[in-house]
Amino acid sequence: MSRTGTVPRLFGHVPEPRLAMNAADMARRGLAAGDLVEVRSRRGALMVSIEADESMRSGQAYLPMHWGKRFLGGRASEGVNTVTSAALDPVSRQPELKHAAVRVTAAALDWRLAAFAEIAPGSLTATFAGLQLLQAGVAFASIVPFGRERAGLLVRAAHESVPAPEWLAELDRLLGLEDEASLRYDDARRRHSRRVRVEGDRLVAARIAGGAASVAGAEWLREFLDTGASIAAVRRQLLCDERRGPVAPFTRIVCQCHGVAEGAIRAALAECTGDESARLEALGQSLACGTSCGSCRPELRALAGQVAPKAGRMVA
Repeated sequence: MSRTGTVPRLFGHVPEPRLAMNAADMARRGLAAGDLVEVRSRRGALMVSIEADESMRSGQAYLPMHWGKRFLGGRASEGVNTVTSAALDPVSRQPELKHAAVRVTAAALDWRLAAFAEIAPGSLTATFAGLQLLQAGVAFASIVPFGRERAGLLVRAAHESVPAPEWLAELDRLLGLEDEASLRYDDARRRHSRRVRVEGDRLVAARIAGGAASVAGAEWLREFLDTGASIAAVRRQLLCDERRGPVAPFTRIVCQCHGVAEGAIRAALAECTGDESARLEALGQSLACGTSCGSCRPELRALAGQVAPKAGRMVA
């Protein structure tokens, strides 16, 4: 990740660290997609969000080896290397990063945080480095770049309780949320706080902290930051804890060339008729996905097989 890890747009397809696991194994452990889990081996433990993956056999879990301390950590975590072996090949010095026996359980951390902000291109490296220093103050932290035309950073954190005020103040400073231009909401009794910065009618930074449900309920804000869409219609909801904005949840980017997300592709496929070739051609005409390098076309075909046309639309 010394080269690709510095390009925000390349994080669109896999936007942040996630542990892939068999859905039945998750259900037996009472885990749901998006939950924060502890992954422990005899060498140590890390924390990471989890997702169901139909390609995982029962008894298996997968976390890519590039999610090291730089992107995934916390006060006692070195990312994926925390649970893997330190063994090296005696000739090539290749580390043994491919296998480890682990136990996966729900993370017992009550306080959660999600923050995302546009960062000026010339400040991205320094801001990233400053955020990495904050890992020592919480049990879990994840920091990854994102964006295409407007680059930014996505931060997630979790802890046993609310971190020191200085920790939150430094995070807000790094993300441009510390001054009076930022909208503020604090509920000390419920340990919930929110910071939102708007320029004109566009959201440029947000930080939501509190219980897991409150933070998960604010994910819709990311769509406005990522797309640059006007927040005029939802301005009154930006600081609300219980209400959600009228937008679809954030979805990963499938077509990197044109920045097309899975949610938009599924919605378009529901309107496309004909056989597979005709539907994919119509998809390319409407969203341009699959029309450049073509690397996403196998996944587009798979999605076409999953998404049927809306009722009343005939398939030739």
